[in-house]
Parts: sequence; C-alpha cells; structure tokens
Amino acid sequence: MALLFSLSMLNMQQLQAQYKLSWDDLYQVTFKKGEDGRLIPTFSEELKIFDGEEVYLSGYLIPIDLSNNTYVISAFPNASCFFCGGAGPESVMELQLAKANRNYRTDEWKRFKGRLCLNKDDENHLHYLLEEAEEF
Repeated sequence: MALLFSLSMLNMQQLQAQYKLSWDDLYQVTFKKGEDGRLIPTFSEELKIFDGEEVYLSGYLIPIDLSNNTYVISAFPNASCFFCGGAGPESVMELQLAKANRNYRTDEWKRFKGRLCLNKDDENHLHYLLEEAEEF
C-alpha cells in the first residue's frame, strides 16, 4: 500500500512539473501576413513563458503522414480543423513523437506531454510543436 501511495505521489509531482495547456492558452497569438503571404505569429508574453517547457495538451489527432508517423493534435475534429474547416492555425499543434510505436486514428481524442516549441520562423513546421511528445 505504501508503494502504491509513493507511486501516486511521484505521478502528482511529475504533473506539477508540467503545465496543462488549454486551447484557450494557445489562442493567445495574433498573426500578420508577411510580404511572402505567410502568416507570421506574435505570441503573447504569457505564452512565451512556456516556450521550451514541458507541457501537456489534449485534443483530436489528425494523421498527416503515417509512413513517417507524423500527426497533428487539434482543438477540433478533422472536419472542422484548420486544414479542412474554418479554424485558425492556433488550433493545431504538430506532434514530434518520441517513439513511433503505434498508429492513431483520425479524430481519436488523446493527451500528450512534451516540450512546447513556439515556431515563428520555420515555414516547414506549424506554429506550435510538441517535441519529444508522448501519450499519457
């Protein structure tokens, strides 16, 4: 029983070291169009605090490239997401999975933890990335 209590305390400490992001947190960004037509984000000061920090986030999974185990987590199901519906780029986050150990279905609701990366410059990636992402 003491071991079980110790393990649950360890999990609570791990959760306290991470920040639970909500999609409302990620909406704290504005965009302007660059000269090349690309959307350039300006992240809020509150959001910048978590850049590089371990966070966790829940959302709908959208497979992008199954052969490379590339997924996006979205605030909305596939039919309403940024790519297919009317949502904005702040409603999706690129998952860079730590381990490619399974395939996820479209619109599967999952929670992931990883290191948040706010991407302002690399047009080959989304504005939000979750690096070393693991389901939990």
